[in-house]
Amino acid sequence: MANSLIHIRIGAELKNGMNELIHSGMFSNQAELVREGIRGIITEYYRRKALENLPKQRGMLKGKGKNLTDKERERLARELTPEESGQLFRKFGFR
Repeated sequence: MANSLIHIRIGAELKNGMNELIHSGMFSNQAELVREGIRGIITEYYRRKALENLPKQRGMLKGKGKNLTDKERERLARELTPEESGQLFRKFGFR
């Protein structure tokens, strides 16, 4: 998939926060910071989707399953994320 160019407008407060993160060395440039933010949002979306599907998957066991603790649900959500982050981001055209 070819890379796409997008243009966004952000407020001064966000821009200052971005510059602070870049100057701290956490990110090398604005594009890297924005890509990382988008990756995080997409990953969180799939994590939440996996959590929502856990009760449905448990129901498939026809009463043979056990109730999951919050910790188990969180671990399973991470494991049930459909793709590793690198694959996921390539799918959406990010590096």
